Amino acid sequence: DEMIGRRPGGAPLFDASGVGAFEEAMARLLRRDLPRQVQLHRVRTRAGRVLTCEWFDSVVFDARGEVASILSLVQDVSAREAAQEALE
Repeated sequence: DEMIGRRPGGAPLFDASGVGAFEEAMARLLRRDLPRQVQLHRVRTRAGRVLTCEWFDSVVFDARGEVASILSLVQDVSAREAAQEALE
């Protein structure tokens, strides 16, 4: 709820380097370089905990075929990433 209608740079979700990567990913979608994408981003919870999240982003078009929005579904994959690091 805290993020609806807000840009990532306007909320303490990403650190400075993360905002740039996220903004570039969104720009690629808005330029229509890709119809959808999946990326990993490290985010910070309100309590300060850092999570690795997998973002599934896709463009939502209106009836005229114009970009209406970007839909982002986010899944915490911190445990999976920690298990992968332990295996390596």
